[in-house]
This record gives sequence, structure tokens and C-alpha cells, in this order.
Amino acid sequence: MIEFSNVGLRYGQGPEILRDLNFRIEPGSFHFLTGPSGSGKTSLVFNTIAAESQRMINQTYSAFVQGFMPAIDRPEVDALDGLTPESVAAALLPPAAAVANYVPWAITGNLIMTSGNLPWRDGKLAYTGKIGRELSGEDGYKCCQLSCLNAIAQIRCALGELSLVRRIVRLGGTIWVDEGFKEHPNCLNGASDLINTAFGERGRHSRMIYTNPVMPLDCTSLVVLYAEIE
Repeated sequence: MIEFSNVGLRYGQGPEILRDLNFRIEPGSFHFLTGPSGSGKTSLVFNTIAAESQRMINQTYSAFVQGFMPAIDRPEVDALDGLTPESVAAALLPPAAAVANYVPWAITGNLIMTSGNLPWRDGKLAYTGKIGRELSGEDGYKCCQLSCLNAIAQIRCALGELSLVRRIVRLGGTIWVDEGFKEHPNCLNGASDLINTAFGERGRHSRMIYTNPVMPLDCTSLVVLYAEIE
């Protein structure tokens, strides 16, 4: 099930063309969305369909097979307002496939652990390079936030619903920084703030920051999440 609350959608700098929508999408059922031409119905429907299709692909095919499949592009929507980060992860960010010989997540008992999540957007790395050299500290914050959003999307893919997360236990962040940059905690706050917003009290987590002299694929950040689940 995917649930939306107080959703608004706009194109460019114009006014909202969808506003204050509250609904849920149940698997195996038909839903009809009506409205005037140009109201954003198509983008909303295909955002949902694309997300669910990607989840089913991830459950059905191995990461190796997915590597030969075409990427699913995000529709041309500039802004979505009123969505919680949970809804964004569920509806707009298809979980990325593994880039090597591992699985994106694993469950043992009531604990789910993700693999490292890079700042993927639309099948490409949105941030590469060192913070403090090619990128600013603000870029580092946004990069860690995006890596964390990818991690949340993996958890949602594994569980079907983020409501099954009892608590985010641990956040691990690896950041690529110039040797003179010292604001690592502020950058990883991009991930922590997202978790706390999305999960509330369930998001109160421990964390650890690492730096590497070289990062895979020249990515700027890598985020790992551990969560207790129902």
C-alpha cells in the first residue's frame, strides 16, 4: 500500500495544479483519478505506477539481470509539496540496483541492514567529487540527504510499507572530503534530518561518520541504515 497526505504538485514556478489530496493505493485494486486537462493526473498516476513496477522488478530479478534493463526516468515534475519523505521514497525514488556482487539489503531476525547507498537520481550519480574542493558543505548536506533517501527507498522495497519500521537504529555515513574540510557532522545531518522528519520518534538513531581517501565511482557520500522492523 502507498499512502499520500496533503499532496500538492506544480510545474515550474506556477501555482499548484493539484492540492490537498489524501488517498491510498491498494495492491490489486482499480483506482480512478479525475480532473480537468492539465491538472497533473498523468504525472501522479505514472509516478505511482513506475514506483510499484520498479519494486516488483527488484523482488523478481537479480541485480545482475537488472543491469541489462533500461532505467525508468522520472516524469518532468519540478516540485512536489506536502509529501512526507516516506511518501517521496515510496512514490518517486525507485530503489537503485546493486553495482557489484551483493544484495541491496538483508534481513536477519527483526533487523534490516542496507548496503551502501550512493546519491543516485534518475539512474545517475547526482553528486561526485570532494566536499571542500569541488563541492560546498551545503552540497554535502544535500548529497547525504539523497543517499539516505535511496536507503529509505531500499527499506520500503524490502518491507512493502515503511510503517513496518519499528525504529531506525543506526546511520552510517561515509563522506569524501578534502583534507582541510572539518564539517563532517553538518553534512551527515542531511541524512539525520531526513530520518527524523520521516519517522519521528521512530527515527531517533545512533550514527557514525567515516571518510575514505577514495570513494567508489567518485561518489561524494555513501549511507547505510540499520532498522528494527515488525
